[in-house]
Amino acid sequence: MNLPMDGQQKNHTIILEGLVIEGNLSGTGDITIAGELKGNMDFDGESECVIEPSGVINGNCSLDSIIVKGKLKGNVSARRLVTLEKSGVIEGDITVLKITIAEGASVFGKLNVESPKKSE
Repeated sequence: MNLPMDGQQKNHTIILEGLVIEGNLSGTGDITIAGELKGNMDFDGESECVIEPSGVINGNCSLDSIIVKGKLKGNVSARRLVTLEKSGVIEGDITVLKITIAEGASVFGKLNVESPKKSE
C-alpha cells in the first residue's frame, strides 16, 4: 500500500491480526504489525514500525522509530524514537536517541539513550 506523504508516495506494509510471518524483514517504508513476526526487522531511511496491541515481534528491530502497543521480544536499535504505550512490552535491550514510556508499559532489559551526533 502506498500512502501519500508530503506529495510523495511512501510504502506501508501491514501484517494483519492472525497472520504469522517467519523470516527476516528488510527494506524501506513503514510497517504496522497486528499479527506476528518471528524474525528480525532491518529497515532503512525514515521508517516507522507500529506494533498494535495484538501484534508480536520475536526478533531484533533496527529502524528509525517504533511505537509499541503490543509485545516485542528482542533488542531494539532506533535511530530516532521509541514510543512505548501503556499496553506495550519490550523484553530486550533498547538503544535510541529519544524514548517515551507510558505509565503501565513494561521494559525488561537495558536502556541506552544516546546523544545526538554533532554535524561536522
